[in-house]
Amino acid sequence: ETYRAQMEEGMAWFRSQPLQQVWITAGDGARLRGRYLACPGSDKAILLVHGYRSASAESDFACALKLYHRMGLNILLVDQRGQGESQGKLITFGILEREDVAAWARWLDRTYHPRSILLDGMSMGASSVLMALALPLPPSVKGAIADCGFTSPRAIIAQVMRQDYRLPPKLLMPGLNWLFRLRTGHSLD
Repeated sequence: ETYRAQMEEGMAWFRSQPLQQVWITAGDGARLRGRYLACPGSDKAILLVHGYRSASAESDFACALKLYHRMGLNILLVDQRGQGESQGKLITFGILEREDVAAWARWLDRTYHPRSILLDGMSMGASSVLMALALPLPPSVKGAIADCGFTSPRAIIAQVMRQDYRLPPKLLMPGLNWLFRLRTGHSLD
């Protein structure tokens, strides 16, 4: 509540800009949406990745969007899979999202050829960004900002089970991991 006015102002500013809607197809076929805001004359870009079930991608970065643009950064704000206007049936707490971040970085590098790309994530977006750093990325990716990430998908899923659903993670995690492997080919670890 303390920052509601600044957040609303930041979101309104971003939405009033000449945004380009952009789309990529993830490795599993999900269509992912981003919005690109050019900063004329700049060869630097920032890729912004929101958190788990954010109200909107803009809300997580509302107070930074205008600042980043004033700093001369081209902005790519993406909707993570299964959220916003991006497709995807599963939110995997960074496991598949890390591959999406790497795909967005490659798309940004290939499409706009920035000299440098900074990856910036909030909460689950931070964990997705950090996990993406272990994947092949274009040489133009120069750094990352990770704000409030979590230690592992397994740990955050267990926490969500306990806090939000009042379920016993120790009993349910083996079955959940089996289902997750079946659906995604990945382990929660």
